[in-house]
Amino acid sequence: MPFRNLTRFMNKTIFGYVDGTPVHMVKIKKGNICASVIEYGATLQSFIVPDKENKPLDIVLGYDTLEEYLDHAKFSGAIVGRVANRTANASFTMNGKVYNISQNNGKHSLHGGFKGFSKKVWKIVDGGEDFVTLRYFSEDMEEGYPANLEVFVTYSVGEDRLKISYKAIA
Repeated sequence: MPFRNLTRFMNKTIFGYVDGTPVHMVKIKKGNICASVIEYGATLQSFIVPDKENKPLDIVLGYDTLEEYLDHAKFSGAIVGRVANRTANASFTMNGKVYNISQNNGKHSLHGGFKGFSKKVWKIVDGGEDFVTLRYFSEDMEEGYPANLEVFVTYSVGEDRLKISYKAIA
């Protein structure tokens, strides 16, 4: 995926910091539709659409500050992974080998472990007026999962929609 020089990306602001690393927010817009995405967890922070009286209405349960995202263990608006949902007994077998992954939900693993994709600072790698693409690189054995995994998520807005596209390369 070609990366663009994003210095022209005017809707990018600092939303906060995680361990000294800046976390950016971008706003994408098309007509009356506007979405805000933050790099922490590649999270959809807000999605504003016109209500029945054509007034702007945010229909996403998001927080106003990064600190609120850090303080709440929920996955509100975030990209989860490597696995969404629970992995029973925090283990799986692949190619005849058993992998033990993080137990963060009793004896099970939920949404990728203690520090899954929802707790990582992704990087904005592409964007425009109506779309943004974020990237995260998960190293081999992160949270117990085998193989390096490069993940991309693209949010795009249209006159009447929000589209979320995923791409992963192992």
